Parts: sequence; C-alpha cells; structure tokens
Amino acid sequence: MATIKLDDLADALDTQLEESSWYVDTRNGALCLLEESLAFFIDNNLDCLLNKNVSDETILALMKSELIDEYDIDALRELAAGYDEAFIFVDPLSSREQYEIMEEFIDGIDDENIRNLLYVAIEGKGAFRRFKDSLAAINQLSEYYAYHDHVLICKAQEWCEEKDLAFE
Repeated sequence: MATIKLDDLADALDTQLEESSWYVDTRNGALCLLEESLAFFIDNNLDCLLNKNVSDETILALMKSELIDEYDIDALRELAAGYDEAFIFVDPLSSREQYEIMEEFIDGIDDENIRNLLYVAIEGKGAFRRFKDSLAAINQLSEYYAYHDHVLICKAQEWCEEKDLAFE
C-alpha cells in the first residue's frame, strides 16, 4: 500500500468545496479532487465503466445524457477500476470543528485580556474573519496558523491510522 503525505491530506481536511470532494487513491497515495457530478456518475455507472464490452461511444452518450463534461475515456475507466476499493473519501473538517480549533488556540493563551478579546471576536456570524483580524491586530496570526497547521497534521495522522494507511 502507498504512503499518504500528511501535508497534502491536512490541506484536503481543511478545504471545504461545494461541487468537488477529495479522495485518497490508496494505490499510489495521491489525493484526487473529483467533481461531485463525476463521482456520482462513476457510482451509478461503475459496472458499465468496468465492462470492456461497453464501447467508448456508449460511455460518452451516458455522460452526455447526465450532463457530465467529457473526460478521457481511458482515464475514466482507470479511475473506475480503483474507485470502489482504492478510493477513500476525505471528509473535510466541519465549520464546527474549525471553530473548535480556534477555541483551543484561545484556551492556550496565557494573557487573560487577549483571551477575552478573542472570545468576543468568535461570537456570532463572521467569527472566523473577526478572529483572524483580531489576531493580526495583536501580531498573533502566524502563531495561530502554526497551531492550526499542527492540529491539521495531527488530524491527518489520526485519519490515516483509522483507515490503516501508511503516512509520512
């Protein structure tokens, strides 16, 4: 089994996308960004894509009928070949989990005045922007990003361990 790069996985865990999702290809350790429509198409047409007797023209017609952009058929068949067994969906951190990272960072600050300032900043709508603006104003933004990156690497490592995947 291939080795997953924790930095790449941490980036995927930190990225919320509306119409695409990250997957780990366990055959080579690569992270693959797939459009939701393409992943759905593969899910629904897996048998057809894996069947060598189904012509490329038939697959192109299926794609067109489902309003899927045309992809290289050989690449699509290769993707389908490992889809069920080799591809693992990477569920990005939720807004709540990202918010908890901010709270944990604030909890680690010794200065009570700064802690209070940051707790006020994360209340209500616009919390992420106000939090970062407040950190910038007190020259703590780089410390937060270092903490945030460390937490993401730890979460990426936990993710790999849960899936029994090698990592570096």
